Amino acid sequence: MVIATPNLISEIRREITARGWSQPNVRRHTIEFLVHLALFLVGTHLFFCGPNILVLFGLAVSTLGSFGLVTSTHSASHNAALRSRQCNRWLTLLGYPLLHGFSASFWQYKHVELHHRAPNVLGMDPDMDPHPYFSFVQKTTAPRSAQQRVQWLYAPVLLPWISLGMALNGIAFLLRQLVSVRRVRGFHILDLLGIILHWMAIAGLAQIFGIEAAVLFIIGRFVILSLLFFAVFAPAHLSEDSDFLAARPADRVAHVTQTTVNYRTPWPLSVSLSGLQYQIEHHLFPEISHTHYSQMAPLVRALCQRHGYRYQSISWGNGIVEALRLFRNPKRVTHDRSMRDFPLALAVSVEPTTGLEPVTSSLPRTCSTT
Repeated sequence: MVIATPNLISEIRREITARGWSQPNVRRHTIEFLVHLALFLVGTHLFFCGPNILVLFGLAVSTLGSFGLVTSTHSASHNAALRSRQCNRWLTLLGYPLLHGFSASFWQYKHVELHHRAPNVLGMDPDMDPHPYFSFVQKTTAPRSAQQRVQWLYAPVLLPWISLGMALNGIAFLLRQLVSVRRVRGFHILDLLGIILHWMAIAGLAQIFGIEAAVLFIIGRFVILSLLFFAVFAPAHLSEDSDFLAARPADRVAHVTQTTVNYRTPWPLSVSLSGLQYQIEHHLFPEISHTHYSQMAPLVRALCQRHGYRYQSISWGNGIVEALRLFRNPKRVTHDRSMRDFPLALAVSVEPTTGLEPVTSSLPRTCSTT
């Protein structure tokens, strides 16, 4: 084993603290959340109450606001939106189950606990190989499997339903948690209550404006959200410059920079992303508010390059195209790092793939703003 490099995470964290980025910009995050909420409500009003010529426009505006709410809530799920952990939990419950019918418990487990602990590590990150629907990983030198040869044909049929699958899988996960855990958590109960209230609101819209209008609204929102989810989350981890790993490197910076890339987006779109285009910064410091990522990026890039780490930034369009190519050309798993992209003085001990226990979050009793 060679000598390890200095602890780059600690070095960057000291810079973050010194520059005042360790605390979230609550005012900016609140304004962003309210703008997204306004778009969601105005678009929904236009869809149901506006003239027929504005129905599709209303659906688009509503879903754009909905997507902004989802990405803003994503920051809260990492306790990075508000100063209080309790208030972040409440915001997560508002943004996911109540406004969208998505289980916050499932998101905490699948995204925060699994994906962020081991991005693009085979057997540990469920996002890198969404079996049984798609297969992005070619584990051996054997030819592509039968599924991998044909999945590009049915991908256009399944991709528009990603968000529906997220909602249904979340409900199933939440029900299993409520049945299996010895002590039911308050967070689980509030999560389920939020989902129930969400679908009661949809039923209310159906009662007032008709079943056909409500169904069209829900289907349209699921389809547009699904395409946005793929377009925003896939480029960061499924592009050509992001590796699939057989084991988790001990060096966190090496792990993130090998498996994750940033991508550049036009300003109007970046407002709805809540910092998700800065995936390297987000995976290194998920507890830091996305409002600081644009300022952090030059610092993280400079320090990574100084210590010999890879730091990739691609165009958003190229990232989407490269992610789509995986449906026809699955990516091989990297078993031997061979030090080709690691610093020259980096210890590359790895940890074996192990199972992870489900998250059992509980909602604190109070919401302090201090």
